[in-house]
Amino acid sequence: MINPKLLTAFAEVAELRSFRAAAERLNRSQSALSMQIRDLEEQLGVVLFHRSTRSVAVTAEGECLLEYVKRAVRELDNGLSHIKVLSKQQRGRVRVACVPSVAGTRLPKVISRFQQDYPSVQIEVFELLAKRVHEAVLKKVADLGIGPIGPHIERMNSHALFVEPVCAVFSPATPVRSSRAIALKDLQGFPIMTVGTDTIQRDMLESAQIAAGVRLRITHQVAQAQTLLRMVSAGLGVAIVPEIAMEAPGYDALHAYPIVSPPMNRELAILTRKEESLTSAALRFTQALKETLGVY
Repeated sequence: MINPKLLTAFAEVAELRSFRAAAERLNRSQSALSMQIRDLEEQLGVVLFHRSTRSVAVTAEGECLLEYVKRAVRELDNGLSHIKVLSKQQRGRVRVACVPSVAGTRLPKVISRFQQDYPSVQIEVFELLAKRVHEAVLKKVADLGIGPIGPHIERMNSHALFVEPVCAVFSPATPVRSSRAIALKDLQGFPIMTVGTDTIQRDMLESAQIAAGVRLRITHQVAQAQTLLRMVSAGLGVAIVPEIAMEAPGYDALHAYPIVSPPMNRELAILTRKEESLTSAALRFTQALKETLGVY
């Protein structure tokens, strides 16, 4: 097998058309370079250069070899570049701001699958309410957010993950007329438990009450859907929660009815800053989110 150093020496002389200039570029003596070229010519059994006291010309055989050497160098450069890209994708840190309803249900599965392929990428999760998710992304506390589309969306890029209904959740002991869905007006008279006022979901509920011309009796306000479901289990009232919250273990006995009149749906999306590109690791994680949650 021919030593690659001989091919490098050949390519430099062929490009510069000068043994002296090629020797200077390669940081070696001209005599050593000439010896390398002679060694290469002997191994190939051809003359690669026409030499004279004034010039160096590449022979036809030399031109043929030069083309193959250039092609090999290009392929090697492409291969090295590809390996560097893969290396960067295999390492790094991704900071994710996520609403509790997703962080406590579907996100762990995404992280688990992702780290099987990229074990050296650290995923840091900030579990925040929806408006705080938006703030974390915009203030660069997080690289990306997972949450409902809401205020400030014009300052962010969004990629839809899924749309889900907001549900009224009853304990098994509470009588309900509906079997599949429920209207907001049918919740009048029940003690209603919901998230606090400074939330996107509460804003949605307020708008729905105005549209339906009703005013619900809200008895408890908390920060997270899981707390609301535990309160339903304790018989304290009816909770208004996104459907995904019901995927958490321990609530199979509860009955969830999508609110359909007026319809209350929320769109969950991946949120990123418009003015910045994601790192390779973050791009890979967003792809994992889309694939695991069923949106391409």
